[in-house]
Amino acid sequence: MQISRTLRKRLFGLRWRWEGFKNKVYDWRHGTKTHQECFLNTQGVTDVQALQGNNVYRPFWRKEFFDAIRALDVDLTDYLFIDIGSGKGKLLLLASHFPFSGIVGIEYAPALHATAVNNIKQFKYKAGRPGIMSVNANAMTWGLPTKPAVYFLHNPFDLKTTQAFFAKLDDHVARSGVPTFMIYGNLRGVAEREAAFASARSLVLKKRAPRFLVHAAHQARFCRSTPSPPPTSRGEDAQQDSFCITASVEASLMSAYPQKRTFA
Repeated sequence: MQISRTLRKRLFGLRWRWEGFKNKVYDWRHGTKTHQECFLNTQGVTDVQALQGNNVYRPFWRKEFFDAIRALDVDLTDYLFIDIGSGKGKLLLLASHFPFSGIVGIEYAPALHATAVNNIKQFKYKAGRPGIMSVNANAMTWGLPTKPAVYFLHNPFDLKTTQAFFAKLDDHVARSGVPTFMIYGNLRGVAEREAAFASARSLVLKKRAPRFLVHAAHQARFCRSTPSPPPTSRGEDAQQDSFCITASVEASLMSAYPQKRTFA
């Protein structure tokens, strides 16, 4: 048993270093700055707020992210992608490989949000992919959209705040009836926050993997047997067109929010 735990720990350490190297290569190829981990209390929030946000930014791993999105097996063209605690925007960029109707990141730390905005501008954007935007807002007070959405949470909060946000989202789905998925990701393992989702009324657990959970509203289609289409492009080669948010995409996103918001 002890040998097994030691081996798993060593393998995890090797994977961690390998993923860190791949993140650096990704940034080098795209001209972005997403790989560097940092403490939240250096990014424009108080120590208390940093602790509520787990006090660290680090990017989620690409393979696990793609696996989680493919597990939905739903027509993504009807869904917004919303990253809660989006940090420097790495998952926003990866989400552009899928045909979401729009991509939104919610980040409370001003310095992380500013970095995400710059990364979106620098990202080599392929024509036809969904528009991307970062919003500097508190996820607990931000108005949830009334459109079908996939929410991604890469372990952005402490346990108490995770419970509070999940309760808010679950209540929103119960009242609005809008098709919704929520993916919770944790590189150390989902058991760390799994208790936060025990009170679900509308968002029920549909898939459990070692590093992500998928919850879905009853009205959201979910199927395990048929894999979803692959991303628009598995490659990460630079594209010709630089990023822009078209007026039609922005208008569509703005109409989804119950309150007027300021986007950067």
